[in-house]
Order: sequence, then C-alpha cells, then structure tokens
Amino acid sequence: MKQYITTVCILLTRAKHQHEDHIAEIAPGITDLEVLEYANRNEALLVTVDKDFGDIVFHQNYQVPGVVLVRLPDDLTSVEKSNIIADIIRKYDEKLFHSFTVVASHKMRMTRLLPRQDDSEG
Repeated sequence: MKQYITTVCILLTRAKHQHEDHIAEIAPGITDLEVLEYANRNEALLVTVDKDFGDIVFHQNYQVPGVVLVRLPDDLTSVEKSNIIADIIRKYDEKLFHSFTVVASHKMRMTRLLPRQDDSEG
C-alpha cells in the first residue's frame, strides 16, 4: 500500500496485488456503484473506509469481487494503518476475494459473499 486511504477507495487486482488503482486519482467524483462496477470489470479487491459499501453489497445485493472495510482508530498514524492493511492483504490474500472483510482495532471479521443466483435458472 503506497498510502493509507482516507475517504476514497483503492482497488487491488488479483495478480499478487501488484497494481493499485486509487479512485480519487483515476476517476474522481464517481459514485459508489461506479466504483463497484470498476472493481467488477477489473476483478479487483476494494479497500475502503466508506461504510456505504456494506449497505450496497448486503442490502442491495450488489456483487463485487471482495471488499475490505477499514475501521481503524484515528489515533493510528497513516503509516501504521497502511502497514496493518498490507499485512492483512499479504496474510489472507485470495481469501479476501468473495468476502466482505471488516478490519478494526485488534480484530477482523470476514463474511463470505454468496454467488449471484442466475435468474434464468429454474
């Protein structure tokens, strides 16, 4: 992680997370749904501090490759927060995909995302 995310999102591709897209740099002002569409097109893990993505994923049943919601305390420095997130990404790697993960002080909660049901089945 080059820097800790503040209010925007970082998308990490699956290729050992060698590529980071900072939404504020590549597409400032896009909506949350556009961020998720971008993540889907690029099969990227979304790392964010924006709790709205939980609502979109769980209550609106929007599909996404994976989300890491960062809820670390403000008293940590940006470097400390970046190191914590980088360690989690290294440790859990592929498990973060197809999961909604919340990272908080001294704990992490990972919820598997259910695959989309094809409406044409039946």
